[in-house]
Amino acid sequence: MMSSRYRRFLLLALAALAVVPAMMAAAGGPVIVEVPGRTNEYGTLASDGDFVVLTWAASLAGSGTDIYAAVSRDAAVSFSAPVRVNSTAGEAQVNGEQPPRVAIAPRGRTSRDIVIAWTAKGASGTRLLTARLRQATARLYERAALSSVGRVHAELLRQARLGAGLAITPAPVLADLALIAATTRETASRAVNALERRGIIRRDGDALVVVAPHRLEEMIL
Repeated sequence: MMSSRYRRFLLLALAALAVVPAMMAAAGGPVIVEVPGRTNEYGTLASDGDFVVLTWAASLAGSGTDIYAAVSRDAAVSFSAPVRVNSTAGEAQVNGEQPPRVAIAPRGRTSRDIVIAWTAKGASGTRLLTARLRQATARLYERAALSSVGRVHAELLRQARLGAGLAITPAPVLADLALIAATTRETASRAVNALERRGIIRRDGDALVVVAPHRLEEMIL
């Protein structure tokens, strides 16, 4: 007898082969993976145990086609928010015979890279492009596994580690922080204010300094 987990994954795979948004009947209702306001199609899947990556093309009239990816860590029961893969907006040129392709490449014992390939328009014809998502993979993981506040904490720590003395200069704009963390401005504001009250971060002129990075790391949940 086919297990419910395998049946759920098979349904999603069949949907992705035909068209995105992919829908399947799960215990909590249908799962829809799409970029709202765009034509979503040409989806392909890769999996490594319960870790599943879906990639597809999302088109908008007058703006071209972009390649997106979403990650599941629970065998396709739920997916992260879509993340655009191609760096040049609207450059993708894919179809049913040449859809974007995805593979999962293990890196060490616990890490994975996501490798996505697609075709794009070029001056001398069609080009084959690839993206190996290492830095972006971390954000894909976060969107799949962390709470909205946890994603804000993770982004603050990431930005602080790029600066001297764990300082983010200038201090992040809340709207931009919320966009990166895939949450609302209000959630980002509450998270930052709570960290300030607890003495984990502090403002220093136009900079935001992480005073207790280990405590902040423990709050990435």
